[in-house]
Amino acid sequence: MSEKVWLSVVKACSTVVAMVLIWRLVEAALSAGVDGVLFFGGVAAIAGLGGYEVRWIIDAVRAKTSAKQ
Repeated sequence: MSEKVWLSVVKACSTVVAMVLIWRLVEAALSAGVDGVLFFGGVAAIAGLGGYEVRWIIDAVRAKTSAKQ
């Protein structure tokens, strides 16, 4: 697959994973009665960490495709 295809797949999957994580967090917070400030702090932390993970994957795909050329 080309680099553009891999980047599209990674970006699409990361969005779906983020939505599922936030859905599970909302469900857990509502059932446990977690404070809203604490909950949204956790969501912000996960969103920040997810961005770094996606960047690492994109850099790895770029390095692999440039090494083949």
